[in-house]
Amino acid sequence: MPANSKYATERGWFLFFSILLIGVSLIRTCGSPINVRSGLATAPSPDYQRRFCDNRQTADYGDQNLDKITIPLHDGCYGDRIIIPKAWRSWQVQLSSNVGDYLSVWCVEEPNPRRTVPYNGDPNGITSDCPPNHIVEFSTEGKGTFTLIRTQTDPNAVAEAEKKEAEIAQKNLEATYKLTPVEPSAGDHTGFSITVDQCFRADENIHCKGIVTNITDARTMLELRGGKIVDDEGNTILLSEWYYAGDPTNSQQERGEDLLPNVPANFLFIIHDPHQNVRTINIEMNTTWYARYVESTLVFSGVPVQ
Repeated sequence: MPANSKYATERGWFLFFSILLIGVSLIRTCGSPINVRSGLATAPSPDYQRRFCDNRQTADYGDQNLDKITIPLHDGCYGDRIIIPKAWRSWQVQLSSNVGDYLSVWCVEEPNPRRTVPYNGDPNGITSDCPPNHIVEFSTEGKGTFTLIRTQTDPNAVAEAEKKEAEIAQKNLEATYKLTPVEPSAGDHTGFSITVDQCFRADENIHCKGIVTNITDARTMLELRGGKIVDDEGNTILLSEWYYAGDPTNSQQERGEDLLPNVPANFLFIIHDPHQNVRTINIEMNTTWYARYVESTLVFSGVPVQ
């Protein structure tokens, strides 16, 4: 081989390996692209730690249908376990935009945290496919805030969420009502004590709760057989819905209950009274006490409606 040709070949190989080494060096310096779903979190802050907070709790929004959820971020550990509303089909992710803010998400059932998003980065896609897909759960670490904004919903899940939200709201409202026990002012209740403890409005109905106790030494049935109420506006309304244990959703309940000696039993009755300004009611409660088979009408006067 001529010397010039041999020299040219060697020079070509030298240039090829030089370019290859430069390329490898650049890749090692700049790093490879990080996959959104499984990329490991980097350390954007000197306080960042790959650990969960000691006081970590669960923020369960699963049965709610909020417009948005804003989560304060904690630097130094992954905070509360967040459960996204089941009614949400899709959502938009937004970060606070202060310089130095960042977000790292760690999905439940994944071995590593996902990529870190700086304050000016694109956070989309880092939560929407957390496994399992039907219940999205994750924890977050970072600085600033992390907001999820609902964009699409599942109609069936929305209806269920609204029902549960209404139930929770009603229970919270009931918890604010005071107990105002009223004993019978007339009627025979020999062998048992009974009080109407609380009446409160629920839309066009009035719900009343009370307690009855068998004060004999034998198990005996007390049957609540309806009656009527007269409110402070002079309206008379028949009573027909009575439930022991205070749960009107239980179709197995009856108006009669075997009462154990000295064991209180809760009862509930519902009055359809759409008059919103009613403040007190008078109750006539028809009862049958099977110990002596006594039928009696108990009268409760001036029962407050909250």
